[in-house]
Amino acid sequence: KFTCPLCDRSFTEKWAMNNHMKLHTGEKPYKCTWPTCHYSFLTASAMKDHYRTHTVFFYDNTVLHSKQTGNNNSYTAAIGQSTA
Repeated sequence: KFTCPLCDRSFTEKWAMNNHMKLHTGEKPYKCTWPTCHYSFLTASAMKDHYRTHTVFFYDNTVLHSKQTGNNNSYTAAIGQSTA
């Protein structure tokens, strides 16, 4: 069990407590890589969820078309995956 030293909230996983500590410090290390976007996030998964708002997808997460640039690989390039 991991307990936050600032608010006594407890977590069963160390990574969860580490993410929680970012709430206290204001740290948001995951920046959206979209060219005109300046949002930052506590977790990589939150950034990836946000990044999807910049693109349109097929049901299998293959990029169909970028909403703003027409770049079919903008999301997958940002997260390091191929569309194949």
